[in-house]
Amino acid sequence: MGEVYRYYALNGGFINGAIFLVAVGVFHIGLGKMLLFRRLEKSVRTCTLPQRRMLCYGFLHEVFSRDEEHSAGYYKNAFREILLAVVPRLESGLDTMATLIQVAPFLGLFGTVAGMIKTFSLITTYGTGNPVILTEGITVSLLTTQAGLLVAFPCMLFHNYLKGKKDTLVREILSQGESMMTAVSGKKGVL
Repeated sequence: MGEVYRYYALNGGFINGAIFLVAVGVFHIGLGKMLLFRRLEKSVRTCTLPQRRMLCYGFLHEVFSRDEEHSAGYYKNAFREILLAVVPRLESGLDTMATLIQVAPFLGLFGTVAGMIKTFSLITTYGTGNPVILTEGITVSLLTTQAGLLVAFPCMLFHNYLKGKKDTLVREILSQGESMMTAVSGKKGVL
């Protein structure tokens, strides 16, 4: 693995270094999102409501399992406050990930252009008689393109997985909140 990295770093230059930094950034954000999603999933517990027991996230439990009785509007507003606090946390970083993923192939394209400029510069200086001289620019072109695509594809899959996971969690939170408001307030459709 070390040899492969060294080969890409030496022959791809600073552009491959930038592509590597993009991959590290995407991985860092994605790992943080995965940990947040797992913590949220572990906070699920049994909530005891009037005439009903159900699984719910811990932050919903704190609002809906109080012994006090409130109006449907109170629960509706409390649930909206929860959504305004939780959903942005779930979504934060995903747009940054998507932007970084889009940058990787463009960096590879930039490396392709830089490598071809280098190749044409060498052709102008030395002519086409010695193919060994030309390989350096072509190598930079191909390696940076390859590195950009190698980073973009798996990162895109990782981003789509996290986005799907986030969407599932938001749907579960909405469903649980609606069920709990119905159970607590005794009215249907308080949202």
